[in-house]
Amino acid sequence: MPARLKLVVRAHPSYHVAHRLRPAAYSNTSRPNPGSAITFPLIQQRPLSHTNHYNATKRKMGEGKKHERSLSSDLFKHPSMKRAKEVDARDNPFKKLAERIEAHTSSSKVKPRNVLHWFRSKDLRAEDNRALYVASQHVREAGSTLLTCFLYSPEDLQCRGTSPARSDFMFERIRLVQEQLEGLNIPLLILTAEERGQKGKMIMNFIKEHDISHVYANYEYEVDKLRRDLDLLDRIEADRNLYFKSHHDQTVVVPGTLLTGSGGPHKVLTPYHKSWLSMVSEDLSLFDTAGVPEANDKAVRKTLQQLFDSQKKSFSSLHMNKLFPSDEDRYRIRGL
Repeated sequence: MPARLKLVVRAHPSYHVAHRLRPAAYSNTSRPNPGSAITFPLIQQRPLSHTNHYNATKRKMGEGKKHERSLSSDLFKHPSMKRAKEVDARDNPFKKLAERIEAHTSSSKVKPRNVLHWFRSKDLRAEDNRALYVASQHVREAGSTLLTCFLYSPEDLQCRGTSPARSDFMFERIRLVQEQLEGLNIPLLILTAEERGQKGKMIMNFIKEHDISHVYANYEYEVDKLRRDLDLLDRIEADRNLYFKSHHDQTVVVPGTLLTGSGGPHKVLTPYHKSWLSMVSEDLSLFDTAGVPEANDKAVRKTLQQLFDSQKKSFSSLHMNKLFPSDEDRYRIRGL
């Protein structure tokens, strides 16, 4: 996504409220992706003058069932505000991860080797990507090599009810970013975790296989993804020869920063909007964008030839099990 367009999206306050980009009680709740098109089955309505037909339909569908449940709703229920408060009060993963990363980065002194940027589903761009840019600057100062990866989990798409349009957009972004980075001599590998619990192990295997010392990524604020990063941090700290740093890239204002007078999260748009405008007007640097990563040395094409050869195979091996039933549907949606 071009930096200019991203800046407009990030600057619009209503975007923050509508897409989970709010204080802790909101942002710590796992909800379907903003781009997902969740399809709710039609509820069986009772005909006013056809009671017998209604009862027969009810028996056929099963007593007490109003509609046929989708697979996503069986696996992943919509959380309530009550549940969000319980998570915040008892075990706030966002706060815990931020505190642990701060402690880890301040005490970690790791000799630079190769550097990894881990792309997430909402930062698939080379321009204005904070973690990618910081990783690139680290490589330039240390004289090392930058590698990138994207961790694909088919179960994530299923559990979040990700729409074909959202999946198609994600896969196209991966392809385009992969081509763009290849021109900068930076490989982008797609790793596939068949089970959600394999994510930390997959990243650690990639780190060890390619002699990586530093890992950079952008925050994702869903509860399960925060806990995924906590799991990875556990593994990295156990190694004692690795460095991990997350950056805030999705929002203009860091989630949990804007609070009410009583110290709680905003629940009404207007006061939140006013607080947001007041904060950004006092610190215009919040709108600063990150630059494009610098290219790796051309010699990397030879030393990492196997990676560059396998990155295209890794893209073609994606399941893409949530895409459109036909090319006609795909091009129709893309043309909207």
